[in-house]
Amino acid sequence: MRHSTFRCGFSLIELLVVVSIIAILVALLLPAVQQAREAARRTQCKSNIKQIALALHNYHDNSGIFPSGQYYCLPGTPCTASAHLSDGWGWTASLLPYVDQAPLFNGFNFSLAMRNPHHAHLLATPIALFQCPSDATRKSLLPPTVNTFLPERFATSNYCGNGGSFGNSFEAPATAMNEMLTNGILGRDSARRLRDITDGTSNTFLVGEVIHYDFHWDPTLYGHFQLPRAACCTLKLARNGNRGLNPGPSGTTDEKREGFSSLHEGGAHFGMCDGSVRFVSEHIDHSARQWTAATMNDPFDRANGGADYRIYQRLFSRNDGYPVGEF
Repeated sequence: MRHSTFRCGFSLIELLVVVSIIAILVALLLPAVQQAREAARRTQCKSNIKQIALALHNYHDNSGIFPSGQYYCLPGTPCTASAHLSDGWGWTASLLPYVDQAPLFNGFNFSLAMRNPHHAHLLATPIALFQCPSDATRKSLLPPTVNTFLPERFATSNYCGNGGSFGNSFEAPATAMNEMLTNGILGRDSARRLRDITDGTSNTFLVGEVIHYDFHWDPTLYGHFQLPRAACCTLKLARNGNRGLNPGPSGTTDEKREGFSSLHEGGAHFGMCDGSVRFVSEHIDHSARQWTAATMNDPFDRANGGADYRIYQRLFSRNDGYPVGEF
């Protein structure tokens, strides 16, 4: 009986061909795998913002107002010195019962100062809903000041509220004129209602994405205080529309700390005041008009038909009266 013989090895050339083919296949498949993973992360981020926007609406349904972006000034006192500042709780702390975090909410004692040791471990509690999975640069904990030796730590977030169209729009209103300045939704000591959004809820931002640049102004959860003072750093909780979207690593410090940003290619997600979520292009028509002594009598540039106050900035205002069209 004749037996067959089989070859049990590869020549060096054949082995190199096989390795080359595998390398080519990996090179072809890896971008597709990376794109699929980023698509999943982007979908998760969109879902996060959708849930946050709906929670803000549930808060409004229950309270008749949206929460303050930050509780900053003590009621009934002139907000002029650190002694007049509140504890710095943010809109995210107000939202906890509406995002399935009632036990955490009940753990806080809001009759105590935010910086009371009772809150230390609670303030360091992360919540996945407030984290964009695409932001690998985000630190899980941040100190209350630039002095990192302090023991207190805050859990971090990737989502900030709409503080208004201008760089200081989140500040508490002091005059009727400042109602045009404080034209966002989630500002210091604000109490905005849906009926205040006269530009239309589908044309006004509510919340948006912010990435971390590994500096003091990166967003924190629950609120913020700065030792030994009380309330601090509203820009960790609310951002503005006069800075362009996605400034990138080369952006200025002001652009990074005041504006919105994401690591999703081409733009960022925003939750609208009607509860929907929009992905806004980083190339959206934008202006950098600021509230100054020269512009405060015509902040929306009506004299020029809004030429210096364009679509992206308008989306931060609840009541400028301008149309925004497609974006």
